[in-house]
Amino acid sequence: MVHIRLMGQATSMVRGRSLEMARVVSVTWPEFVDMVCDLNTRCRQFVDVNERYLVFAIKKGTADSSLWKATIRICVLRRNASGLVESRRVLTLAQFLTLQKSLVVLLDSADPESSCSTVVDVSHELCNSQYLDSIDNQNECIICMERPSDTILPCAHSYCLVCIEQWKGYGKAKCPLCREPLEDDGNDAWVIPEEPDDDAIRRYLMSLADPSTQADAAP
Repeated sequence: MVHIRLMGQATSMVRGRSLEMARVVSVTWPEFVDMVCDLNTRCRQFVDVNERYLVFAIKKGTADSSLWKATIRICVLRRNASGLVESRRVLTLAQFLTLQKSLVVLLDSADPESSCSTVVDVSHELCNSQYLDSIDNQNECIICMERPSDTILPCAHSYCLVCIEQWKGYGKAKCPLCREPLEDDGNDAWVIPEEPDDDAIRRYLMSLADPSTQADAAP
C-alpha cells in the first residue's frame, strides 16, 4: 500500500510539472504583460499595516530575444509608503506563472465581486492609459522631477529610465544617491511594465518578497 501511495504521489508531481511546462510553452508575451499589470494593479490595493505593497518588475535585458521564456527574470519587490524597496526576490517564468495562478485565486476570494476577465480588462486599461500620468509625486524621478521612477537599481533606489541612462552616459558609474557601482551594459536595472481577504492575504503578499519564501508556497 505504501509503495502504491508513493507511486501515486510521484505521478501527481510529474503531472503537475507537465502542466507547469505546458503553461510556459503556451503563454504569449501580451498575455504575460497583462498578468504582470494585473498583479501590480491588484496588489497595490493590498497595503499592510506598515503601508507596504508588492510590485512585480522585469529585469532589463532578460526579455530581448526570441528565447525570452528561458531568459526572462521577474522580480517581486516590496515597497514602503515612500516608494523605496525594502526587499526583493527573483523568479523564473515558470515560478512566476505558478505564483500568479495562486495569487489570482487568493485575490479573487478577497474580492468576490470581480471576475478574472473584468480584472484583466481594467488592468490593461490602467496600465496603458492616462492613469500613469496621475501617479503621485512621491513616485517621480528625483533627477528630472517629471517622469515616474520606472527603473529600480540593485541598491533599491529608483529613477526614470531616461535619466539613469543619461547619468551613465555622462560617465557616472555609481548610483546618484548611495554611490553603489552600476553596470555599463544596464543589466543591473529592473523595469516596471507600463503598467488577503484581509490581514492574512496582506501578510502573505508581503512575505513573497523575502528570498527564503518558496514561489509556489501556499499561505
